[in-house]
Amino acid sequence: MRDDYNSLTDRLADENFNIDSLKKEDYLKILAGAMIVSSNMQDRINIQQKVVDSYKMMLIPKLDRVINEGADETSLKNVVKECFLDE
Repeated sequence: MRDDYNSLTDRLADENFNIDSLKKEDYLKILAGAMIVSSNMQDRINIQQKVVDSYKMMLIPKLDRVINEGADETSLKNVVKECFLDE
């Protein structure tokens, strides 16, 4: 199938391409390719969203707490320990 799809994309990229030359099976290949790409992109988006959520829900609040509660070196070390090491 990969060879068929590559052949089709080569035809589409040709400067002399004529859309009337596409057959139903070509549209099926385009659909399959689009569905695969869409699925892969959605998977990547889901992974990136989990990272963003972790930053917003865990890392940023902890860093904010370190900044706000760590007035001196001792309290800073204690807050860092509580936020990042005592989990």
